[in-house]
Amino acid sequence: TPIPVLQPAPILVLQPAPVPVLQPTPIPVLQPAPVPVLQPTPIPVLQPAPIPVLQPTPIPVLQPAPIPVLQPAPILVLQPAPIPVLQPTPIPVLQPAPVPQPKRNTGPSPA
Repeated sequence: TPIPVLQPAPILVLQPAPVPVLQPTPIPVLQPAPVPVLQPTPIPVLQPAPIPVLQPTPIPVLQPAPIPVLQPAPILVLQPAPIPVLQPTPIPVLQPAPVPQPKRNTGPSPA
């Protein structure tokens, strides 16, 4: 079998890529904002409120109430109540009740 002869691959020569030239970005110049001129708020002048003149309340003159003259109550003389004389209650004498006697069986004895 014939041996194939290998051929070298072609060598590529690389070219450098073009480098873009960057342009600077323009920086905007900021203008200061206008400052508003503030007007002072008018301060109202307060007028004092009229102070009422108070009239004193008339104080009534109290008259003393008449003091009643108390009469002493009559003193009752108590009489002792009569003490009743108790009579002894007679105590009954109890008699023993008769004890019933058991009845005798006079028939023939159950045998």
